[in-house]
Amino acid sequence: MQSCLRRRPTRRCTILVTVWSCLAVVLFNLRANRNTNHPKMADLSLSANLLNSHFYWPILDVVQRARIYPDGKQFVDMVLKHPIDEVIKDFELRGLSTKSNKEDIAKFVKDNYLPAGSDVKAVVPPDWQPDSINRLAESLAKEPAMANWVQSLHKLWRSLAKEAILSSSSIPHLSSLIMPSGTDSNWFIVPGGRFRELFYWDTYWTMQGLAVSGMHSTMKSILNIMLAFVTQLGYIPNCNRVYCLNRSQPPMLCLMFETYLKATNDMAFLRENYHLLEREYDWWMSERTSTVVIDYKYSYAMNHYGSTESSRPRPESYREDWETASGSGEPEHIYAELAAACESGQDFSSRWMAKPDSLASVETSHIVPVDLNAIMHRNEQLLSEWAGLLGFKAKMHLYADSAEIRINAIRNVLWNNATGCWFDWHLEKQAPVSNRFYASNLVPLFTGSTHSPETTVPQVLDYLDKSGALVYPAGVPFSLSGNQSHQQWDFPNVWPPYQHMLVTGLANTSNKRARQLARRLATGWLRAGLAAWRRDGVMHEKYDCRLADGGAGSGGEYASQIGFGWTNGAVLDLLSKGLLD
Repeated sequence: MQSCLRRRPTRRCTILVTVWSCLAVVLFNLRANRNTNHPKMADLSLSANLLNSHFYWPILDVVQRARIYPDGKQFVDMVLKHPIDEVIKDFELRGLSTKSNKEDIAKFVKDNYLPAGSDVKAVVPPDWQPDSINRLAESLAKEPAMANWVQSLHKLWRSLAKEAILSSSSIPHLSSLIMPSGTDSNWFIVPGGRFRELFYWDTYWTMQGLAVSGMHSTMKSILNIMLAFVTQLGYIPNCNRVYCLNRSQPPMLCLMFETYLKATNDMAFLRENYHLLEREYDWWMSERTSTVVIDYKYSYAMNHYGSTESSRPRPESYREDWETASGSGEPEHIYAELAAACESGQDFSSRWMAKPDSLASVETSHIVPVDLNAIMHRNEQLLSEWAGLLGFKAKMHLYADSAEIRINAIRNVLWNNATGCWFDWHLEKQAPVSNRFYASNLVPLFTGSTHSPETTVPQVLDYLDKSGALVYPAGVPFSLSGNQSHQQWDFPNVWPPYQHMLVTGLANTSNKRARQLARRLATGWLRAGLAAWRRDGVMHEKYDCRLADGGAGSGGEYASQIGFGWTNGAVLDLLSKGLLD
């Protein structure tokens, strides 16, 4: 076996797997110990303690299963009127249970909770200026409707900016909203709709739009919040709610930094926080890594999604998870796998399901995703590049080696030469999960994780032509599977993050055919979004690929939301790149 970490030829597989494991541990320890003056990673049990201190599980069980609100997130986002011990006492005195009258349960909630949204207030970002978008709008003068749309999206940042009302010390006792200590920032940009908090990976696309809008102070403020989470936890949670502390989201922090640096060249900020970018990377390498062995010759440390302390239903989707796991015989396993899917950002998709028609067959943590490993490769590239600029020569070489190893893993594990595309890998089966189309298969184009681009890109273009994913007027659906799963990350939904990554990835190649396709895909999606805006006056979270007039997407456990942070950002960025025909 040949180790992906040391690439030393060996003779006996069983011995070398052990050797590889030891080397991996040594390498991680070297990385983890290189900044000994920084705080030790917080014990993740603290996350569970914080969750338990705010949510009394018998109350969650009774209220959520009674379906007081159609959307379970509404209850967990409500603010306690009294300390939790007093609320528990009142709950017990009333003798409420899952057999209680629904009106009695609703009365308990009304007496003890303030409405959802009571823990945030509207705030105008201090760096928002009405004319900072004018240059982009003027470049679209030949299309007045498009120019007006750009101006409207710029104004939307004011409605999506929220400030936490309570202090960081008191929020855990009264609200599920959390703010990390160590930063003066207590306001952020939310996605919109039911999402009244800061979401991790959403913010990458929000920042693309903020950069176009010239809102650099807002970008830095949000980065400071995320860096403070890394300082306290070692990772960035899914969102800044107590109930999201058991999972992260796709690790886009370095890519956000890249966007900020391109806009500001703030190298002092990078130097000050480089160690925290490393720390988040180390968390993913420590907590979300498994070994993939190919042909009994090569082993690779590759990343996957997971969750921590997920033996119960998600509080925000308690009823849905309880129903999914009921009768399974292994509910704790299903709860953990559902949380892992939430960490992926794709909750939910047939991509994570062993049986496309059964959410209970979810197996997210068993899958090595193409997009996650491509993002990790980009992180390694950036950490190496920045280490060189900052004068950290040893780290520059360390991360350059890691990036080289990673791209070999992506090629040897995830690339299918016969098909001409990358596919997810199943850890237990030690084989590709399937050859089904998912837009996530194409993320290596976006991250620059293509081996031999001069031959790989034409193969990918041929794959796309044959896939059937390019025939829809309003963009590329995330998945071509949908009739069985009915999940929101399946057909026919087009999701802005993957539309943006696919278009940007194609546009960044040197292949003329790819660049032409990028413009075609961008134009179809942008014009559909504009049509929806002119008709409905809103930005959607997701769109239906079949509807040229920009109909909203559907499916999943909640209605399609409006706002919408990542859609706004993706639109502004693609327009600023001149990708509209």
